[in-house]
Amino acid sequence: MSNINLPIESSYKFVRQTRDSNINNFTDKLSKCNWNDVHINDDVNIAYKCVHKIYVDLYNETCPLVKMKCLDKCQKSWLTKGLINAIKKKNYLYKSLIKYNFKEADKTYKTYKNKLTSILRIAEKQLL
Repeated sequence: MSNINLPIESSYKFVRQTRDSNINNFTDKLSKCNWNDVHINDDVNIAYKCVHKIYVDLYNETCPLVKMKCLDKCQKSWLTKGLINAIKKKNYLYKSLIKYNFKEADKTYKTYKNKLTSILRIAEKQLL
């Protein structure tokens, strides 16, 4: 049997586009919307359904879902929840370093980053 390289399936996720311009467009359209169906209903449940339908339809129209390819980290099966949390902590330390620019923050970040990098390399090698 020959060794055939099968393509790796790409992972996709759906992300809603909620840029400021889309939200502004949404609120603008919401303010210009026709609310007659809501006002003419005496039944609260029917009025709520009308409001909900208008709101959801406008939101889906102005802030659409977009299919995006997952970043490389989505496809790394060796990343455990603990490692992902450690990466988040490293990113938090980096943001603190940038924000406050203390020598101690710099030392803490670099030490944590170097240790995490070595742990990530070990974890990846163990998978291979």
